[in-house]
Amino acid sequence: FQAEDGIRDISVWTGVQTCALPIYMHYTPIPGVAPEYPISANFMNTAPVPTSPWVMPGRYKAVLRVDGKEYSQNFEVRIDPRVRATADELKKQFDLSMQLYELRMRFEAADPQINGLFTQLEAIKKSPAAAGVAQQIESLQTKLSVIAGVAPQRSRGGVGFVVKDRIAGIFGTLQDADIAPTTVTETAARDLIKQGGDTLAA
Repeated sequence: FQAEDGIRDISVWTGVQTCALPIYMHYTPIPGVAPEYPISANFMNTAPVPTSPWVMPGRYKAVLRVDGKEYSQNFEVRIDPRVRATADELKKQFDLSMQLYELRMRFEAADPQINGLFTQLEAIKKSPAAAGVAQQIESLQTKLSVIAGVAPQRSRGGVGFVVKDRIAGIFGTLQDADIAPTTVTETAARDLIKQGGDTLAA
């Protein structure tokens, strides 16, 4: 599915295949993240915990491509009438959520790179030929651990960006309610966005 302005694909979960039920629409889930389910999940009939934001109310286009042919249908996503949040409040919630979503995707992509480099250094350090540079290798590994946010003494098995869990937590808080972000949540989100950008630029 695509929005009429051409922005990102979105995914759909209907619970079962019928148009009589509500359709819950999110942007594309973050690649490579294993699905998690709520404790109340029903086997084969519960959507995983979303890693991407709800779509905003608006007009969208569904496109189906089969055997070189394309079929499209315009449709509208309307807000639940029970929601009391204003359009501006929902826009603030969406904008912060989207920034965290995109930031987490960048960290998920960078995770294998930093861990792969750390693991390669660990293998080189164990080689007899590296006996004279072991200290320098350990120094590089310590720097990688600091960048990833992992205590050096806990990174012997590899490293990964621990900030991803914080991003997921604040993202979930933003997306769990159709209300304007609280001052605390908004501040935490903006701090993470800045911190994450600085880390990736390091």
